[in-house]
Amino acid sequence: MDDVTRCARTLRQEVMTGALVPGENLPSERELAERFGVSRVTLRPALARLQAAGLIARRGRRTVVQDPRQVGGPDLLPDVFRIAREQGRLAQRVEELFFVRQHLARGLLERIAARRPDSAPFHRAVAAFAATDPTDLEALARADAEVLASLVELADNAVLRLCINPVRLLLMEQPELRAAMYTRPQDNVAGWQALGGWLADPHPDDIDVLLSLIRARDAATVRALS
Repeated sequence: MDDVTRCARTLRQEVMTGALVPGENLPSERELAERFGVSRVTLRPALARLQAAGLIARRGRRTVVQDPRQVGGPDLLPDVFRIAREQGRLAQRVEELFFVRQHLARGLLERIAARRPDSAPFHRAVAAFAATDPTDLEALARADAEVLASLVELADNAVLRLCINPVRLLLMEQPELRAAMYTRPQDNVAGWQALGGWLADPHPDDIDVLLSLIRARDAATVRALS
């Protein structure tokens, strides 16, 4: 790891955990450079990364620590999950992420019910997922993500896609979560196939039934993580 990345990662972690308190001034460049054993020339690109992420902001001559809960976006989710893993709170954060995904899923299904698109791409993605080696968790996660991506495409809503993508990618990247989600891959396939049956005649009145299936599967995943 180069010095710029090391400095940026450490400071980012301290902002995310509250070790650097929101609203307070960031230590001076001189103090930070001495702390990390680097030059100010090396430190400045690290600070620029934090500023680009919204974690610090220039206020005249001062650099102020920002509250990530107030100014952050989905790009901070990997940090949230890394910290949760270190603190033994991963199951809690996954449950929160599933809560968000469930509500996004309602909007997604309502949009699909209104459009009634051709669902052939979704069925192909489900077939590919079903054919994936059940012992290869990384491959299962990639195939599962492709199924979700094909479903998002059926909605044809750019804003919804941009909201779901960070959740989809984050779920795919968590090794502990992969192990919990794919303990019985045949259950995942059955869930997607049930959704495929609904796509043949996507009636809005059936959305609550589908969401109950999603919630049950999510709850089982959280229990496995706990």
